[in-house]
Amino acid sequence: MIDLELIGEDALLWTSVLSLAMLIAEWTVGFATGKLRLLEVKETISSLGTLVGYVIGELAVRMLLIGALFWTYEQTAWQLPIELWSTLAAILAADFIYYWQHRLSHASWFFWLAHSVHHSSPVFNSSVNFRLSIIDPLLAIPFMIPMILVGFHPGQVVFAQIIVLAYQSWIHTELIGKLPVLDWFLNTPSNHRVHHGVDDIYLDKNFGGIFMIWDHLFGTYQAETHRPVYGLTTPLNSQNPLRVWFSEFPPLLRALRRAPDLKSAARILFGPPGISDPIPQTPGVQTGDRQRV
Repeated sequence: MIDLELIGEDALLWTSVLSLAMLIAEWTVGFATGKLRLLEVKETISSLGTLVGYVIGELAVRMLLIGALFWTYEQTAWQLPIELWSTLAAILAADFIYYWQHRLSHASWFFWLAHSVHHSSPVFNSSVNFRLSIIDPLLAIPFMIPMILVGFHPGQVVFAQIIVLAYQSWIHTELIGKLPVLDWFLNTPSNHRVHHGVDDIYLDKNFGGIFMIWDHLFGTYQAETHRPVYGLTTPLNSQNPLRVWFSEFPPLLRALRRAPDLKSAARILFGPPGISDPIPQTPGVQTGDRQRV
C-alpha cells in the first residue's frame, strides 16, 4: 500500500522550502527597492522562532495521535477503500473541516489561544507560514475524528490534512497580486491577505484552506479591495516568541477569574475572543481582539 502519510510529509517539506525561497525573494525585492524595514526583519525572525515550539508540539502529539486514530478507525461500522477517488474525497472533506475549524478558531477564545499566534504579526510575508502555536497540533485532534468515523483510513486523513496545510505555503505574500478567476474559487495570496487584515471589512473572512467555495456558500467571502492592515486589532508589539505564543492566556485567565459561575466561565472560554462580560454580547460589537458579527 502506498504510504500516503510519507508522501504528505514530503509535500509539506518541499512546500516549506518553497516558502523559504519566497521569503528570500521578498527580502531581495525589499532590499533592492529600499522597502525592507527593520520591523520586517524582526518579525520574520520571531515567526521562524515560533516554529520550534510547534515542531515540539507536533512530535509529542504524533506519538499519541496515530494509535488513537487507528483504534477509532477499527471501531467504525464501515471503511472506505484506499483508492484515488477516496483520497481525493478525503482532501475535499479535510478542506471542508478545515474551514469550520478555522472559523471556530476565530469565534472561540479557547481556540483563539493558538490561532492568534498566526495572526499576531503586523508584517505579512512568507515567514508567517511558520508562525504557529505550540498547542496547534493538540487542538487539531478533534477535527480529525469525523473523517475517521466516515470511514477514511487514518493514513488518508493525515495525508489530506497535510495537503490542505501544504497548499497554503505560497499564499503568505504581497509579491503576488490578484489572480483573476482563481481568486474566486481558490485560496490565493489576495484572499489570504484579506483573512489576515484587521480592517472592519476584512475581519473574519476567507477561512477556506484550499477552496473558497465554503466561504461563498456560508457568507464569509470577501475580495481584496485595498491593502490590508495586518496583525491583531490590539497590536502585540513584541517579537519575543514566548509572548507571541502565550499573549492570549493572561487576559483569558483574568476573565475566567471574574466569572461568577461555571456557566459564565464556559461562555467566556468558548465565546468570542476578548469577551469579559458573562452577559451575551450584542452582535457586531467589538468584544476583544476580533470583531464578532
